[in-house]
Amino acid sequence: CDYVQKRCRDERPLLRPVGGTMVRCHFAEEIDPSLWTPPEEMELPTATATQNGSEDILKLDELQKYYPVVGSSLKDVFGLGEKRYVKAVEGATFDVPKGSTLGVVGESGCGKSTLIKTIIGLEDATGGNAEFMGFDITGDLSDRNMQLIQELQMVFQNPDSTMNPSYTVGQQIARPMQRFGTVPKKQVRSEVVKLLHAMRLGENYYDRLPRQLSG
Repeated sequence: CDYVQKRCRDERPLLRPVGGTMVRCHFAEEIDPSLWTPPEEMELPTATATQNGSEDILKLDELQKYYPVVGSSLKDVFGLGEKRYVKAVEGATFDVPKGSTLGVVGESGCGKSTLIKTIIGLEDATGGNAEFMGFDITGDLSDRNMQLIQELQMVFQNPDSTMNPSYTVGQQIARPMQRFGTVPKKQVRSEVVKLLHAMRLGENYYDRLPRQLSG
């Protein structure tokens, strides 16, 4: 249900008459039926298989990320000790074709997060090469142009710390469009609604706050 809230999970709603019919819903009086689109009526995006020989959007060649280990010996204090490093990422090499998704799997502490941070620019690469859409992404973060910043962004895992609790879902989806000017101002809301529908969410989610989401 698009309107599910915590109370729905904690307390089973009673079957009761509302508007000439019987419903089992805590919030039936608050819902405007004209704003709800049944999932079967939504136009969903069609998945397209990646074709052989398609353009590579991301290329990594022997990418490295080392962290220096600071020793506590007298030699280390004076900078005379042997330099040691934690090799968080060593020799990462792969290509990601346009239109595909790559999952990075590994045990805790094997360097998955460091690899992503190095690609996104939150960490500087120690060595190797990496290109995204033809741009070198191993250099200084301040050297990245606006086009690259628009295209290469992070989607964080925890929505509680990622989404601003004071802004609606629609406002937060719209922000990158407004920030980078990728969509005319008059079309921002309609583009946000299209994205909501692509995720099988109704337009009513536009005005919801993060705390009103479930799952």
